Amino acid sequence: MNKYKSFTFLEVLITLTILSIISLLVVGLLKPQETFKVARDAKRVLTLNQIEKTLILYLKENPRLNLGSSTIIYISLPDNSASCTSWKDKLPPLPSGYEYRCSANPQNIDGTGWIPIDFTKSSITNISSLPLDPINNPPYYFTYVADNNKKSFEITAYLESDKNKGENSVSANDNGTNINLYEVGNDKKLLNLNVELGREVKLLAQINFYGYYNGVPYVGCTNHLDIVGNTLYVTPGYCASDAPPDPTSTIAVIPDLVVIDISTPSNPTILGEYKDISFSWGVKVIPPYAYVSYMRNLDIGAAKVCVLDISTPSNIIQKGCYSPGHWHGRGVDVQNNIIYFAAGYRGLRIVDGFNPDSLVYLSTYPVWYAKDIKVRGNYAYVADRNGQKFHIVDVSNPTFPTSTYIYSLPEGGYGVFIENNIAYVSAGRAGLVILDISNPYNPVLLSQLDTPGWAGKSYATTGYLFLADSEAGVHIINVKNPSNPYIVKTIDTPGIALATYVKDKILYIADDTNGLLIIDVSDYLK
Repeated sequence: MNKYKSFTFLEVLITLTILSIISLLVVGLLKPQETFKVARDAKRVLTLNQIEKTLILYLKENPRLNLGSSTIIYISLPDNSASCTSWKDKLPPLPSGYEYRCSANPQNIDGTGWIPIDFTKSSITNISSLPLDPINNPPYYFTYVADNNKKSFEITAYLESDKNKGENSVSANDNGTNINLYEVGNDKKLLNLNVELGREVKLLAQINFYGYYNGVPYVGCTNHLDIVGNTLYVTPGYCASDAPPDPTSTIAVIPDLVVIDISTPSNPTILGEYKDISFSWGVKVIPPYAYVSYMRNLDIGAAKVCVLDISTPSNIIQKGCYSPGHWHGRGVDVQNNIIYFAAGYRGLRIVDGFNPDSLVYLSTYPVWYAKDIKVRGNYAYVADRNGQKFHIVDVSNPTFPTSTYIYSLPEGGYGVFIENNIAYVSAGRAGLVILDISNPYNPVLLSQLDTPGWAGKSYATTGYLFLADSEAGVHIINVKNPSNPYIVKTIDTPGIALATYVKDKILYIADDTNGLLIIDVSDYLK
């Protein structure tokens, strides 16, 4: 006889129910904010589905119903200004031809609410007021778009919980076109893909670089960076606005090159650093070497470009250096063991780096003030700060560089990035200049975009340009159509944004005295 009593099905069911309730309570206690987010998301989904059904029913009742303008993004945010003036700084910029529309009384159902339809004239719909987003503050608000000619509409909501947006989420499986938005309507492809709604950036980490000078703490200014694999190389150096260190001092106070493991971007780890009493600026890495340019101030000697052996990050060794005999060393690029050094007033210096222990000067291409340099194939692209020019130089023979074209910029050239025969030239206060360089002998201006700050270094990938714009932060610019670029997001950095780099949907920013910023921008690059 079995002396153990078995559980009945009902007892098992009751036990599982109790355990489920307990687990939900535990999750709610441990992650209350997530519980609230999920609850608000559920309300958003239910609300939009109800609005969708109401509109479809109304269209059946009145097939000639006016659904609104196809060039207006109607949003649920309240504003006395129909053009949403109060919210402009918090809303994504729209492509040319589109505008936002707000209502002072967004819940009105007489056509003056956030949906421009008069529901009071319907005899079969039952709606007393237009529902709003549970938070109704950017980035959480409802949007409505329509094509009145096709009698189609789409309504969207940006959900809060991370599990409800992105790949394999409820937002991705709603048969719409934006995996970051929950979409309903009789045409879920109506919202222009260039309208960058429902996208966020997230700060993952920040690193500051410190040192000492004559026993006094000193914060290094992060200037430029490069990435190879899962390793980031950054030049902190000295701040240009500060007095230079004593050239006779034997104290190495600020790391001029820092090597960082970024395999986990939210937890970067410093692997090693190299110190020199200089002001490091540019960096280009081709393992096992890092090529670092130094901008020394006049009273401590000339600028230089040096080769550093980084094969062991904890023990970086300086190999050979080359100095043009003047101050202001800026950008640097390397191709086939040839070093291209933007040497400020000394122009573009071309140096043979085949023997890293003994660099050999090859030639000079004259530029009033060479600020930045990129080399692709047989051509070098030089941003000229003082001359306000963009130079395209044939360097197929590094000992004899020749000009193919000199393009006049509206302001000084501060940075250049090359991608797919497109040159993105940063022109300081004049913003961004975009050129088609398919023919290096006849580049074609595609567009110019004014920016609020001082345009510096940039990085382009997947149809977006990440532009460091000094005190104005970093702009994410839609350049899918280079002839019509527009800013979709501005990241307000705490310092002065000098340079950017993007890898695996993570943005790395050299932010001057505020060090290195690591930001998740995957919402824009999915």
